[in-house]
Order: sequence, then structure tokens, then C-alpha cells
Amino acid sequence: MSTSYLDKNVHHHLELESDILNALCASYRALYRVNLDTDTAEPYAISAKMRPEVALSMEPRLPYSLAIERYITRFVQPTDQNRLRVQTSAVAILARLADEDSFTLRYRVQPNPSKQQYFNLYVARTGTPHVVVIGFRNIDRLLESVEKGQHELEQTLAAARIGLFRLEFEEDCPPRLFANDTMCGLLGIEPDTLTPEQAFAYWQSRVDPAYLDTAQAGVDAILKTGIGEVNYPWNHPKLGVIYIRCGGVPDQNFDRPGSAIKGYHQDITDTVITRKKQEEELAQVNVQLQRAVEDANRAMAAKSEFLSRMSHDIRTPINAILGMLDIAEKYHEDYARLDDCTHKIRSAANHLLSLVNDVLDMNRLENGQAKLVEAPADLNELVRDCVIMTQTQAERDGLTMTVDHITVEHNRVRCYALQLRQILINLLSNAVKYNRPGGNITLRADELYCNGKTVTVQYTVRDTGIGMSEEFQQHIFEPFTQENPGARTKYTGSGLGLSIVRELVERMGGTIRLESQLGEGSLFIVTLSFALDTAPAEDTPAEAPAADLQGMRVLVAEDNALNMEITQFMLDELHVAYECAENGAEALCLYKNAPAGHFDAILMDMMMPVMDGTAAAAAIRALPREDAADIPIIALTANVCADVSADAAYADMDDCLFKPVQPSHLQATLAKYYVQHS
Repeated sequence: MSTSYLDKNVHHHLELESDILNALCASYRALYRVNLDTDTAEPYAISAKMRPEVALSMEPRLPYSLAIERYITRFVQPTDQNRLRVQTSAVAILARLADEDSFTLRYRVQPNPSKQQYFNLYVARTGTPHVVVIGFRNIDRLLESVEKGQHELEQTLAAARIGLFRLEFEEDCPPRLFANDTMCGLLGIEPDTLTPEQAFAYWQSRVDPAYLDTAQAGVDAILKTGIGEVNYPWNHPKLGVIYIRCGGVPDQNFDRPGSAIKGYHQDITDTVITRKKQEEELAQVNVQLQRAVEDANRAMAAKSEFLSRMSHDIRTPINAILGMLDIAEKYHEDYARLDDCTHKIRSAANHLLSLVNDVLDMNRLENGQAKLVEAPADLNELVRDCVIMTQTQAERDGLTMTVDHITVEHNRVRCYALQLRQILINLLSNAVKYNRPGGNITLRADELYCNGKTVTVQYTVRDTGIGMSEEFQQHIFEPFTQENPGARTKYTGSGLGLSIVRELVERMGGTIRLESQLGEGSLFIVTLSFALDTAPAEDTPAEAPAADLQGMRVLVAEDNALNMEITQFMLDELHVAYECAENGAEALCLYKNAPAGHFDAILMDMMMPVMDGTAAAAAIRALPREDAADIPIIALTANVCADVSADAAYADMDDCLFKPVQPSHLQATLAKYYVQHS
């Protein structure tokens, strides 16, 4: 029973093998079983398409070595005979199959009636040692299909300026470069004009010498890793320097693996030039952006520095105001002392307001909306104001401030009065700050000369304070500078005061000089020139008589209780009747419910809750009553940066008063409209 089963199994395998062989014969013209040990060959199957003389050459009675030799001699092109003879020997076959399961050998056959040209010889090992299967296959149709695809590919690549090549490296032979027509065109040579050896030498000679190592490294990478790509400049015989992208893979079909490359050669000059142009443009944009960032940073730093400086300058008049209030509270029954404190508080407050206005003017100047201009000033009066604003601080610190000389003969000038105040107040404040208990501060103002058009004045501020080292004097006018060692570390400050002074002096076209001894005090000398104010005193317009506003009725819209109280006080002083609203909505309601002509004007704050001044004014103008279109609406605002004439927010306003509102300004503005409607 086991024998019968075995026979059936063997028979089944033989049938299966026969089916496989018959299937293979559909592609292979002949299949042979070759025993390389016994040098024998027997046919598995021979196709009817196989030429009889070819089949006979492999008949079983002949040894394999003789049969294959006869086949090669009779039917293989002479140029391929030696190669095929070596590769089909028993030694060569066994060597190849030691590492591979199978391999193929391509060759051309001699002219024949069927016009067959190319064959593949297929060799595969079997389960029996030294026994192989050898098959013969015509590949003309396959090659035609491949060539067609290759041709289409090359057309596509040619349109993209991509050439194909094969690079061969063999021992004892110079490198060989095989280029297709497209690549020859890219190299600037005609096809078939150079041998493969010459083509390689030609290509190499025109590689930029600085990139030869790079190109060689690309080749090595392909041979070692299986893939690689390199970009390099190449000197074209007609076009000059062009840029090449070159890459490839190892050619596995080459006789000696690892010694040949199939690759592509692409002209990327346009891409490189475009990229370089883009990089240049991007670099320019980056430079511009960097400059913009630097400008913005400088502007930000300058603005921050300016705000720090203004903080320093604003604190001085505030300190004077608070000091005068302390004195007024202590001597509240001394009317002469109270009157003096009131005068000094008003002087400091006016200076503080001037500083604020100057900050806003500077903002408008930066935005191209305003310009700083010279104005008439009394130099002697200006110096006295500076002394008033700093003397209280000096007295509180136990210091003596002496005005040695402030009589400038040609004192009526045109100048930047605010900047001059800032200079003197900074110098006097620093003299107080860095002085010793019981020390002295001396101020002088000397007229040096006058030529009839300008007057030059020298201001000196001397103190008996701690002084400064020679090293520190070299940096005293730099922003944020303070002396680290010694006694100065206990004095707090921004380190901006003297840098403010220097910049202001230079802006006014003057000079500043320092003399100081450590432990003995400092002397600052400022020299400035001013244009004389030649306008005669009689040209100054006389103050107009105060307008009588008694009987006038005003609607006041103001959400700030303190501002409302101040406005009510000024209206009471002007004998003007008023009704008050805390926001725009209340103002609208009061006006709607009042009879026509009840109010002569409306004072409208611009920033209020519920309904702001802009919305309230628009709503009043839209009311269906005769006086709504004509009622004078006067804006009250602290936004002195606003250009009222151009700002749409003020479209329904007739006039504008800027806070803090001066009583005289309020009176003049109301009188203009009261007279008009009386």
C-alpha cells in the first residue's frame, strides 16, 4: 500500500513538473537540464519555434561543454562570443550560483531568416547540487517594448533638459562615460563623436575644480549606498558656466557589480539663477526688515527713554506743589504766606502743564502733525520761576540756594522757554540731590555779549556736594549713568537728568561744561544764544474787557465729579446758570424735555459712560426741533493731540475747549455764542 502511494506521489510530481515546464516553454524556446559534474545536458522541452539546427546543437549525446561551444560558434554574434563563452562555463556558472538563485546573460545572434536579434540565456540552480536549468529566450519584442518606453522617457526627459548616462569603472581601464543624445546636447558635443573614455575626460575637464571632490564624493556615495545626488557648476563650451544636478544608482547589470552607475544629468541653471535671485531679494527684504526692526527698536528705546526723562522732569513741579500745600496747611492763618504758596503752586502747575503739552506736541511732531516754534520769553523771569520750583526742596533738605546774579540786560528774547526751564531745573535739582547737609547752591546768569540780533548768556550752577571722580566725569552725560563706588550709590535716580540737559543744550545750539572735584562739589556751565525779541511793548494787545454772561443758561455733560465741580465754580463766577448731566444719555434727555431756546449752549465732555459726547451730540442734532441744529455744542476734552478741525468725532461740535480749562478761555468761548444768540 505504501509503495502504491509512493508511485502515485512521484507520478503527481512528474505531472506537476511537466506542467511547469510546458508553461515555461511559452516564453523559453528551449529548456535543458545540465549536470555540471558529468558535463551532460538533456532537454526538458523544446519549442516548435526553436530553429532545428539550434536544438540539434544541444542534443543529449553531446557533452554540455561541447554543445554550448557549438551553439556559441554557430549562432552568437562574434562580438559577444568570448563573453558568453566565459560566462557559461561550469566554473563561472557555479561561482555565480553560489550567491544567486539564477541569472541571465544577454547576447545577440547571427543574422537568420526569422530576423531574430537578441536572446537571453537563463541559468537557475535546482535542488540537486551542480545540476542547473538552462533556458533560451528570444527578447526582441521585450526589447522593442522597453526601447519604446525608453524612447518616450527620453523624450520627456529631453523636454526637461535631463540626459541619461552610464558611467563604468574597471581596473586597468580609464573611466568610460556613455551618454544618450540628450546628455550629449547638454554637454555641447555631437553624439558618437567621442569615445566613452574621451567623453569622461571631456566631462571631467570642465567641472569646476573646486567641485571635483564633491562630484567624486557623489559617485562614491552612489556605489556605496545605492543612491546619491550632487549639484555642481560646469563650464559649457558655448553657454559658459551652467549648473548641473547629477544623480543615479548602481548598474546591477554590469559584469562587475559596484563598478558602474546609471544616472541622470540635468541642467538646473534657470532654477539656480532664479533661486539665487530669490535669495538675493530675500536677503534684501531681510536687510530692510532688520533695518525696520532696528529703527523700531531705536524708536521704542527712544520713546521709553523720553518717558523716563519726562517722569524725572514732571516730579520736580509736583514736589513743589506738594511742598507748597504742606506749607499752606501749616500757615493757613498767615494770609501773606498763603498768597505766596498759591503763587508758587500756580507757577509749578503751569510748568507741569507746559511739560505735558510739550510731550503731546512732541508726539504730534513725530507724526508730522505739529512743529515746535520759538516764542517770546523774559529770561530773568524764567530763571526766577526755576528757582521758585526748586527752592522749597532745597530748604526742606537744609540747603541754602543763592541767586548770585540773574540780571540779563537784553532779557526779552525768542527761545524754547520750556527747554530752558528743563535745563535749569535739572541742574538745580541735581545740585540739591547730590549735596551735603547744610550745603550751598549758587545760580548765576551772565550776559556775555549782544550784537543787536542775538544775546549770549552763560548760566552757572555751583554746589558744595559730593562731586565726582575724573573717570565718572567722562560718562556723566551718558543716559542711565551713575557712579557705582562711594557715596553716590545711596542716591536713587534714573541717571537721565544730565543726559537730558546735554541733549536740550545741543538742540538749542549751546554748549555745556563740567568742573568737579570728588568730595568738594561740582560746577556746570551752560552757554546759550537767543534771538532778541524786537517787537515793541506797545504792540502787545491789551486785554479785552470781560464779557457779561449773566442770564446765560448752559447744559453741562461731565462724568468726572471733580471736573464738574471746577466747571460749576467757573460758571458761578461768570454768573451763568447751568443744569448738569453725568453722561451723554442724561444730557440728551434733559435737552429733549426742555423747551426750545431754554439752553444757550451745551458743554459736552467727549469721554463719558453710557453715551459718549460724540453720540450725544449726533443724537441732539437729529432731534425734530428747530433749535437742535443751531444749539452751540462745545466739546470738553483732555485729548490735546486731536486735530479738532479734521476729526470726525467733532463733526457735530461748534467749538472745543481743552482741559484743564482756563476761566478766561471758558468766558471768551461762551461769550462768542451768547452774544450770537442773545
